[in-house]
Amino acid sequence: MPWLRTGDTAANHPVVLSVLEDKRVDDRLVNEAFGFVLRCALQSTAHLTDYVISHGTAVQMAGHSRAQELISVAIAAGYLTEVADGEGRRAYKLIEDDTFIHMRTREEIEWERQRKLDNSNPALTIPVRLRDGDACRYCGLVVNFQGDRRGQKAGTYDHLDRQVQSPKDMVVACGRCNAALLDAPRAHREKQMMPPPKKPYFKPKTLEWLRTHEYVITHDIVLPDTAEADVRAGRVPPGRDAGTAAQRTPETPASRSEGQPATQAERDPAGDVHRTEGPHGNPSCDDPAVNTVWSEGPPGNKPSEDPAGDCSGPMDPRGTQPRVDPAERSSRFKQVQAGRVHPGSGYAGSGRDGKGSVRDGTGRAGTGRSAPPVALVNSPAQKKRKRRKR
Repeated sequence: MPWLRTGDTAANHPVVLSVLEDKRVDDRLVNEAFGFVLRCALQSTAHLTDYVISHGTAVQMAGHSRAQELISVAIAAGYLTEVADGEGRRAYKLIEDDTFIHMRTREEIEWERQRKLDNSNPALTIPVRLRDGDACRYCGLVVNFQGDRRGQKAGTYDHLDRQVQSPKDMVVACGRCNAALLDAPRAHREKQMMPPPKKPYFKPKTLEWLRTHEYVITHDIVLPDTAEADVRAGRVPPGRDAGTAAQRTPETPASRSEGQPATQAERDPAGDVHRTEGPHGNPSCDDPAVNTVWSEGPPGNKPSEDPAGDCSGPMDPRGTQPRVDPAERSSRFKQVQAGRVHPGSGYAGSGRDGKGSVRDGTGRAGTGRSAPPVALVNSPAQKKRKRRKR
């Protein structure tokens, strides 16, 4: 649907304030010109004219008695630029600045409407579902066509071309892969796409829906007699291979943060953070859409030692704790995997000093056994345990 968005700083935009430099300015002119231009922008948005309004529309928005002056002020301030429409009549083009106003264009609206028509056409969608099943053609994970279909695991139909002529121009895709590709050309999509499955996977509810669909009944389409096990969305179907999540460009994935190595946690194109491979080469999670990240650095680098465990630095005046450099304090709260042991980390704790006495938090070197490091993960479960102790 069409919509108009104004920036948070639109009221103080330089173009708005430039009206104050006009010789005709008075107490009302700044707000009057601002309201006049917003009304013109709303009119352009509603009628999909892409920032262009006719002279008659401008007169109607300003009122006959104030039209000439407000149009002149708006042009002088930079709100409007005088142009000619397709038929040679006088018109005005509104300022295009996302910090001021932004409207959806006619092309965007028409493309959205066309997608909705294609997605509701059973002559396109049913053959696509029968060919691809309930798995994404890019990453190979099971998608969810029932319930809420706005998440990363939601089942969608990816258009390979703007003008869909047949089911060959559409594929099943999860919400994450579909959102990542955006307006990528068909050739780029096909490079990342898995071939059609030899035996499509259907969730039990999908088979029930297909058996009662009018298109399937009318065309005498044969469906599998029995359904396979119901697999949760986001998992690989049994007996199938997983693919790779779609990316905008193969060379510079949009999911990778600038300046970070490929082994660190990445943010996927759909906007949610997901886990990368965990320590020791084991997958960190079997559900790729979990909003969790590993905070460890690149492989091969040992975790930095806690400054609190080093007694060589200056002592606090109270004599209980070494003084910690503020520049190093952030490393103490680095997120680590639960249960992971950092050899020689020297985390603050009740280590023994070799004489049998317990010194809380000193971490002094001695002949006693090394105490396990304290997990410094600020998890909700730990917060609850702390509250219970109080």
